[in-house]
Amino acid sequence: MKDIKISSQTKINPLGKTICLPGSAKTGVLILHGYTGKTTNMLYLGKRIQRAIGSTIYIPRLPGHGTNTEDFCSSTAHDWLRKAYDAYLKLAAEVEEVQIIGLSMGGLLSILISAKFNPQKLVLIAPALFTHSKAVEWAKLLKYFIAKKKFNGKDSRRENNLSEAEVAYEENYHSYHYLAQVAELSKLIKLARNNIHKITIATMLVASITDEEVPEKMINYVENKLGNHLEKKLVYADSPHVINNGPHRKDCALNIIEFLKNF
Repeated sequence: MKDIKISSQTKINPLGKTICLPGSAKTGVLILHGYTGKTTNMLYLGKRIQRAIGSTIYIPRLPGHGTNTEDFCSSTAHDWLRKAYDAYLKLAAEVEEVQIIGLSMGGLLSILISAKFNPQKLVLIAPALFTHSKAVEWAKLLKYFIAKKKFNGKDSRRENNLSEAEVAYEENYHSYHYLAQVAELSKLIKLARNNIHKITIATMLVASITDEEVPEKMINYVENKLGNHLEKKLVYADSPHVINNGPHRKDCALNIIEFLKNF
């Protein structure tokens, strides 16, 4: 067996560390962040749910995230999915009922958990069942020829007043697209599409027409696949991809709380 490629100097960025908010032993909420995302993207939502309902909140750090580029490039779809399953099992051992929220790739992982373990409720925030990125479509082939591609989006490292942790996160995760890892994301997309029809629990979808990562056709796809199990749909006209941390985050949180507490 080969050792894992990870430097002895590797440290967890404070923005990406696992978050546990203690609460009720009755209900726990597992919240999963997105691809190259960080746990603190989900912290506002987690805190609002904990205060409103009293649920135990668990926001795990997915493998390869919240550390550095080398660590990320050694992680795979199997690692991310295994961690998601383990996180669900951990929380399910501590509370009576588990509810799941997933953003983007976290939405894909949440679909797979829900299809297998049948938790109490599911909230999908901009699930990456489709993407605007052509790199995702071609990554399985391109990874053999191109190791990385310069990120063409906004370079937030040039913004003022960024903390050291924020700069480090941008440099490690948002400077380049790493094609091998994009190909791993495509595996999860395919797997989630193949299993979404197995979901039989009450589900809420949160989406945005102006999502820069996930196209609008995702909304109709989820509606068609889930049918009556899609009990609530919230679609914004002007929100970015990370809806739960964007300009509508308060309204988004209130709607999710209302959905989760009615059981």
